[in-house]
Amino acid sequence: MEDRQPPQAAHVTGDGALATALRERGLAGGEPEDALVLDAAAADPSSWAELEAELLAAYRLSQRAVAAGAPVVYVVDGAAVYGHAAPLRAALATGLLGGARSLAAEGRRDGVPAHAVTADPSAPVAPVADTVAWLLAGGAATGQLVHCDDVHVGRPAA
Repeated sequence: MEDRQPPQAAHVTGDGALATALRERGLAGGEPEDALVLDAAAADPSSWAELEAELLAAYRLSQRAVAAGAPVVYVVDGAAVYGHAAPLRAALATGLLGGARSLAAEGRRDGVPAHAVTADPSAPVAPVADTVAWLLAGGAATGQLVHCDDVHVGRPAA
């Protein structure tokens, strides 16, 4: 994978705290074709239809990003990844994790990185924003699950 220049902007979805933190780091306010940060850490779908809509929106935004060669980072609820959340919330987190890994496998050939970051929606956003900015900057890695919470430490999956 070739070294890439960090994006100058990123399209950030979610409740706004991560977008604000990324804007403070010189990112945010862009389009998916610049870079995509899909913030689903606080998302809590209440029905299968809502879950499907969330995943479809993620797919469509990711499709735009990857077609333009832009990096993709999904931010998901760490507890949900390990099954310590409501079933639909866990389905969203693990679905996005699988999506990030699939994007990484498909994008590897063209040097398009994709990652997932776990976060605790009730914790400060600064460590998550720092990690996302670092992942967007590029490097040789792709397909990584990076933990910005401690839910995975000493706690088995449900």
